[in-house]
Amino acid sequence: MIRLFGPEWFLGFDQFLDVFSIVASLLVAWYSYNVYKVTSQEKTKYLSVSFSLIGVSFITKVITNYMIYQAKLEFVTCALCGVFEIDLIYIIGYFMYKLTFLAALIILLILSLKIKDKNIITIISVLGFMLTFFSQLQYYIFHITAAFFLFYIA
Repeated sequence: MIRLFGPEWFLGFDQFLDVFSIVASLLVAWYSYNVYKVTSQEKTKYLSVSFSLIGVSFITKVITNYMIYQAKLEFVTCALCGVFEIDLIYIIGYFMYKLTFLAALIILLILSLKIKDKNIITIISVLGFMLTFFSQLQYYIFHITAAFFLFYIA
């Protein structure tokens, strides 16, 4: 089942906000990487990776939304929509969005809590992947997980 998040009058404006998020996160990633090149601090490298993943997640979301909007609102068949079912595009697109976004949050969580134990990092990563995989079944699981990670990051 395809879900368009938000009212129909909001479609398009949400894409603008997502593009703004892409630009902002990639600028933070670029700045963090430049700081890493100057200082060679590992945490700034991981900060750069994390914000790059956030940018990639929003790029994935924008492309997926655009393809869904084209198919649903304008009744135009896009290039990939002719090859794949629109449901498959929705499932793969949002899975990749959720996976990359939660991976970025996990990196930020590890940085902010200064976790050094590789076993704990592995457990958090596996749980994040499992929640991403099973959140395809329930929309709110992803957002509750993201809010939980953000709570501990802040």
